[in-house]
Amino acid sequence: MLGIRVAPADGPYDGDLVIRLAPPADPLSLLPPERLADVEMLLAFDGWWQCVGRWCGVDDRWSHIVAPNTAAVMDLHGDLRARTQLLREKPSA
Repeated sequence: MLGIRVAPADGPYDGDLVIRLAPPADPLSLLPPERLADVEMLLAFDGWWQCVGRWCGVDDRWSHIVAPNTAAVMDLHGDLRARTQLLREKPSA
């Protein structure tokens, strides 16, 4: 599931994005399993690694599928970080 916290992100990882490849979980694919992968995108945010993307049974073009989503997640995280910083610096009335 997207947005699920999968593990603590101990250390200075906030904003890091990780792509994990795994053997395909679906045994009913039309292509041989050695030509497919399941892809998971994790973002370190607020002290946790969170799943922000998952693609099942993608072929060797997986990077072309995942790349636009990776760019979008990085942009959104940068925007969120900037707005959070502004809120922290804003003096209370």
